[in-house]
Amino acid sequence: AKQACGRTPARRMASGIAGRCDAYKRSTNTFVEWIGQKVPPKPRTVRALLTAVESLCANGYGVPIKIARQLRNAIELRKEVHCLYKQRATASNPGDERHAHFIEALEAAECLIARAVQDTDAASALPAVAATDEPDILAICNRFEGLAVDEAADAPAAEPAAVDPIALVGATVVVVGLVSRPELNGQSGVVVSYVAEKGRYAVAVGGGEMMRLKPDNMRVETSMQTAEEEKYMMGETLQFEASCLLIDLKGVLDEVDCAWSEYALGRCSLLAATAATNACVRHGERLASEVVLKTPLLHSIEHLVCAAHLMQVIDWTQSYLGVPFDVALHVVSDITHGAEGNTVLPTLGDDRVIHGVQLYAHLHLAGNELFASADGRPDGVELSKARERIRHHAPACTDEQVETVLTKVTDEVVHRLARPNAHAGEYQDPDDFYVGNNGLLLTASFLRVLASPELNIVRRPKVWSAPKDGFFGAAWHEERNPAACTNDLTDYLGGALTALLYFAHHDMRDKSGKNIQIPDLKQATLMPLWQVLQTAMDKQAATLPLVIATQALLLSVVRVNGKSRCKRLQITVRAAFSRALEQLRADLAAFSRGAEMGCPNQQNVKRNIEVILSWTEFADSRLNKAPWADQSSPELIPLSARQRDISLLQNPWVAGQQLLVLSLGAGIGIGSTALDTVGQVSVLLHLQNALRVVGAALPVPLVDETLMSALAAENKAIWFTGVPSSNFLKAWYHRMGMSSSVRTNRNLVRIEPVELSAAYKVAAEADLSGLPLSESVNPLPIVLAAIRAAFEADMLVGFNLTALGAKLLELPDRLIDALGLQAELQQELAHVIYDVAQNSGRRAGKRGGKGRGSGASGPDEKTRRAAVLKTLTGTLLGLCERDVPDKSEPLHLGPDSKKQTRNTVGEFCGRGDLAPCSPIERGVLDHAGVALKQYIESIPSPSYRIV
Repeated sequence: AKQACGRTPARRMASGIAGRCDAYKRSTNTFVEWIGQKVPPKPRTVRALLTAVESLCANGYGVPIKIARQLRNAIELRKEVHCLYKQRATASNPGDERHAHFIEALEAAECLIARAVQDTDAASALPAVAATDEPDILAICNRFEGLAVDEAADAPAAEPAAVDPIALVGATVVVVGLVSRPELNGQSGVVVSYVAEKGRYAVAVGGGEMMRLKPDNMRVETSMQTAEEEKYMMGETLQFEASCLLIDLKGVLDEVDCAWSEYALGRCSLLAATAATNACVRHGERLASEVVLKTPLLHSIEHLVCAAHLMQVIDWTQSYLGVPFDVALHVVSDITHGAEGNTVLPTLGDDRVIHGVQLYAHLHLAGNELFASADGRPDGVELSKARERIRHHAPACTDEQVETVLTKVTDEVVHRLARPNAHAGEYQDPDDFYVGNNGLLLTASFLRVLASPELNIVRRPKVWSAPKDGFFGAAWHEERNPAACTNDLTDYLGGALTALLYFAHHDMRDKSGKNIQIPDLKQATLMPLWQVLQTAMDKQAATLPLVIATQALLLSVVRVNGKSRCKRLQITVRAAFSRALEQLRADLAAFSRGAEMGCPNQQNVKRNIEVILSWTEFADSRLNKAPWADQSSPELIPLSARQRDISLLQNPWVAGQQLLVLSLGAGIGIGSTALDTVGQVSVLLHLQNALRVVGAALPVPLVDETLMSALAAENKAIWFTGVPSSNFLKAWYHRMGMSSSVRTNRNLVRIEPVELSAAYKVAAEADLSGLPLSESVNPLPIVLAAIRAAFEADMLVGFNLTALGAKLLELPDRLIDALGLQAELQQELAHVIYDVAQNSGRRAGKRGGKGRGSGASGPDEKTRRAAVLKTLTGTLLGLCERDVPDKSEPLHLGPDSKKQTRNTVGEFCGRGDLAPCSPIERGVLDHAGVALKQYIESIPSPSYRIV
């Protein structure tokens, strides 16, 4: 299939766009590196950074606006992360406060440099700084450093190790807690000696002033502390990276929600909403994969959430139980989300919750107002399982430690993660991203159930084995039981995901059972769900990309279902594939005739059509055949057909992906190879353009508005030197590959789909070149806006260019017949055959070779086509040249762009020497315009449109 389609990939920029963590690191590193160049060395701590900025401003350095913007970007990103913590927590912890003071330090740096920004006009976009604003650098540094405490501060205190006083001599220390000389606090010094009788250290502070300091007034500044602070400052901590990814994922799914809401309201097309969702899911998948590659511990959404929101209690657990960090993370994750393999979804009353909230309710049910409405007595089974998981991870822990860990972790879950909506009397906020009605963690918990060893659904299925309707709860039905949120789609997901895994595994295969890959269909970008499902089946796990894709899949149903919209999608998709099959079979017959007559271009197109036809037949069969065909259980046939329909046809995102592959991958991508196979589109556009210039063309919307727009002046395949307003024959010869020297011809330029279709460029090729992505801290909305704009403006979306190319094959011959140019054609054909024979004879030489282009049965199809095009262009373009309104251009009737045309006696021939068209000749041009319009309008739109 790859050889048959045989297209070279278009040059494009990588489709990946930066996430918030990368954007923060890039902005911070740019700013810090610049500061380090101006005031060496590169600052590694907050104190060093602020001191360097203060010194830089005091010395009168100008600050480029780009550097100031990088600092502003870093502050905005840090504030987003801080908001993630604060909006969920009922009370702040030292980590929150440290983060707040770090933001304060960055804003202090911004305040200092605001007056030194060089571009005063551009600086107006930065936050205004009052003239009296002068940050207290020393106080800010002290506050930040005072909060650089051990993350496990709540762990039982260990006895301090004895320190030899002499060992500190020569160490670098920071002065802290001085009352008599507070201005020295925060300054660095070097320990010179230890005065034993005074119990103090002699420290050279600042410029060399000697101070005798108590041990309590010194803090040893170790390289480890500096490295830790540098990692914090540069965004290299696990908590920060996890938090940034979660904010990115929320942004991704919010955009998915918005896309399908817009589609339901009729503000964008199905294909545009699908392409936007594809971009979102692929962006989220790539960011998640990068995090997992760097930190394999964050392979699941559960670990990611724990690392972002519960890092304090993870560190505390590590210290309290004396276990490695990864073990502590597993302990906290199992308590928060339940252990892998659980098949019971945690609930309180009628509400689904995360596991940690359920455990908290069971531990604190009596007298707790938050959970006063919870039904029943505390569940000893779930608590016992949680205790067993703690002992499994930390076998040496005591019963007291188990209870302490269980109590503390569940308390942190409720007060830092679950965000109960106490004022509304509910267990959780219904709009919460994690645990609300469309909660991502609730979707993830059900996926873990489906992937559990007991159900074992996320695997490569050998046979159809989807569960019956109602197995996991109330069955979804668009009319009788529509979904208002993703939590209403639990049973839908149980059946639809099983069906989709089956279809993804049993995708198109060859006789040996291997999946057939057709790269030019662009399924990786146009149908990314398939690759996500393939990877999840290989890993037999609810992977992070699977969670993201599944949430997108559910959101598309939630926003679209109702008023039979999903049901109509089913009709639309089936009709599109049925229409495409009918078109492709007719196209195959049309190009086969030329292929059998020896035209190599049509032979190549014929092979391409055979490939795409086989895929379309397979896809159409998948949409119409029941997956279960075993007549021994006939009752399962309608059930499997319903599950096929709700997964492939009634799910808006899945239905849209199939239509994208059909319309963009097949219709435009592969179809572009057939559009101008034998020059049928080129001659159409060149003739219509010349007739338009001389006023003989009639309006033809398909040509004037659609094809001329898609194949504009920049398209070198049609207009090698631009759209001409005169010298039409020269432009045509350049289109045919003739250079200024008639002795050599250049290689013809392909019609590339990225040049034809803006929608194909951004959706199929994921070509984001030209977008200002590096200038934004959140480039995803820029990409999505470009996708929406491309689909709104692109008039080729929904076209089958193979079918259009096939319908235009007869245009040149029809024009010859309509204009009565048969005699001219025969004369031209004789010249072409003679020229081909002469050239072939020279190449054959003494071998006795036979001339190409003719035989016992007459000329081959390629030779005949060349003669037809030359007759048409020579006649019509030559006549148009005589009636060109603009006489200022030098006259060129051939491909030579350096020499003007000469007459028979060798004199230069200008436009003034050309007689205008006679009435009869003008009638020929007018008749050509009418004939061209009639032929194009005789082609019915459904014969070349898929969607």
